[in-house]
Amino acid sequence: MQQLLDRALEALWGDADRARNWNGVVRPGQLVGIKVNTLAGRRLSSNVLLVDAICRRLQDAGIRLQDIVVWDRDTRELERAGFHMQMGGRQVQCFGTDRAGYEESLAAFGEVGSRLSRILTQRCDVLINVPVLKDHDGAGVSVALKNMYGVIHNPNKYHPNGCNPYIADVNALPQIRAKMRLTICDATTGCYHGGPSYKPEFAWNENALIASQDPVALDYTAWRRIERKRAEMGLKTLEAEGRAPHYIATAADAAHRLGTTDPMRMDVVEMQVA
Repeated sequence: MQQLLDRALEALWGDADRARNWNGVVRPGQLVGIKVNTLAGRRLSSNVLLVDAICRRLQDAGIRLQDIVVWDRDTRELERAGFHMQMGGRQVQCFGTDRAGYEESLAAFGEVGSRLSRILTQRCDVLINVPVLKDHDGAGVSVALKNMYGVIHNPNKYHPNGCNPYIADVNALPQIRAKMRLTICDATTGCYHGGPSYKPEFAWNENALIASQDPVALDYTAWRRIERKRAEMGLKTLEAEGRAPHYIATAADAAHRLGTTDPMRMDVVEMQVA
């Protein structure tokens, strides 16, 4: 997993110098939050080994272990995914927003008004997003942008209309946008149908990571990969099923400007690990 992570960032920046790569993301003295996705349990959550590899590279970049927090909305979900709660001490911290709470005031953008996790607002200078490559029964796909629903107190309110424009609006909240530095999608195991929960009959071993500083381009690329797998398995496209992830285009529009969906503006670099 460490080799896979290193090669992914080498592909992203075109540089084999690990120190330079990570120093472009974080600086010593900063508080770093790693937002994982643990909703679906151990078999379809952000991989513990990947998160360990990220933490090692952050330490190499001068970040103290106690200044790293691995988090999601719920501590029990983190533990079911294989993470161990840690609050205090000179180790990587790991806990859910259920332990930290949400801000009292609302953050607002577009049609979204939500209270944000205090882990984001008070415990993170820099945010690293570690989502999972998976299908979503309502939104179409749930990868980088959708993972930010785990930052707000009222995600259930924003599922109508395939989560559009709500996912884009959540990611455009200044408190999220200003801190987001890097997305590393865990595509070791993917889900091409029946998500976001784990269903073994619709899971496959992709054995990959997808890294980008553009969450929109990453989601577009991940969506295309899921569609290819669906086609291999004889399934209809998400558009044909009435659940294409239109929020990805919304995130790229003039009101949000969170990234690009234009393939001509993307360089998709694929590298193998021996």
